[in-house]
Amino acid sequence: MGSTQTQAPKFARAAGFLRGFVGVTLSTLLALLVLEGGLRLWQPASLRLFPRFHEAVRYEDYVLRRTRPGTQFVHSSVDGNWSFAINRQGFRDDHDYRAAPVPGGRRVLVLGDSQAMGYENAREDALPAQLEKQLEQRGVRAEVLNGGVAGFGTAESMVFLEQAGLRYQPDAVVLMFYRNDYSDNVRSGLFELEGGRL
Repeated sequence: MGSTQTQAPKFARAAGFLRGFVGVTLSTLLALLVLEGGLRLWQPASLRLFPRFHEAVRYEDYVLRRTRPGTQFVHSSVDGNWSFAINRQGFRDDHDYRAAPVPGGRRVLVLGDSQAMGYENAREDALPAQLEKQLEQRGVRAEVLNGGVAGFGTAESMVFLEQAGLRYQPDAVVLMFYRNDYSDNVRSGLFELEGGRL
């Protein structure tokens, strides 16, 4: 009888501790959710993590990411704030692209990750816009399409080129490559080696 009476207070203490732990955990989670919701209402665009505003898009057998078409957002870091306008086709530009180049004009498609897209740059300072400007100064009538998507590796750029990019009939394609593309290719899971073949 004494043993049962001794165990009862221990059980009651353990149950009380468990109730307290669960209560504190749930209260903390609720407070964090309320704080997160408040911050998103207060500054919805500038507080999102990088890369941002992605959505899935299917190209035949492949599912890639793209920047959400028709959106505008601000990217903020310790270096400053940059406004982004994404056209209805998912490219960083303030206008939509025609299906075919202007007659007599040239078209260049720039592919790559956030560097191609121009994170931490104004649109006019990103490589695609600068390339277009340089070509115009040399008398070349050209349109340079910004096909950069933050976080893309070369595998995603290749699939995008084959499945969607060639529809824009580019005369030239520029691939901006960075060393983290190797890990981005693994992360994307689009391709792997089996028996020595891709």
